[in-house]
Amino acid sequence: MANGVTANSMRVNAKAPDLGAFPLDHYRECKGEIEDYYRCLKSNEYVAPMCRDSVRAYLQCRMDRGLMKPADIEGFGIPVTEFVPMRQHREDLRQQWLRQKMNQVTAVWENYRRDDLHVPDGYEREKHDASTVTSQSGELKNKQE
Repeated sequence: MANGVTANSMRVNAKAPDLGAFPLDHYRECKGEIEDYYRCLKSNEYVAPMCRDSVRAYLQCRMDRGLMKPADIEGFGIPVTEFVPMRQHREDLRQQWLRQKMNQVTAVWENYRRDDLHVPDGYEREKHDASTVTSQSGELKNKQE
């Protein structure tokens, strides 16, 4: 070639995955966990963070059946926190869109459109069991107290 680059120097070496090769689940050993995950996605309007427990169950199934190297589930980086969706935000945007369609554009919608503001679909919070309750000040208290 004119610039001195040959086909051999352009070849990229393949790198193995960090956690090793994951064999395919040819015998559908973890089919139940996969179906649970898809049901969870469908029931939560395809918001993936709502189904983290199903992902953990699927990974554990693969490790139990030898389809992947046994490892600590915490090492996969799946947050242990609970994802809380902000459905109201979606409703507000839908209402603003309807007003725009009716030529009743508000200043707020103009700001969204002009600045292309990004508002997250939800937020993370610590998981708590049934024996704790959240007070109005945001502190966790035991039900026994």
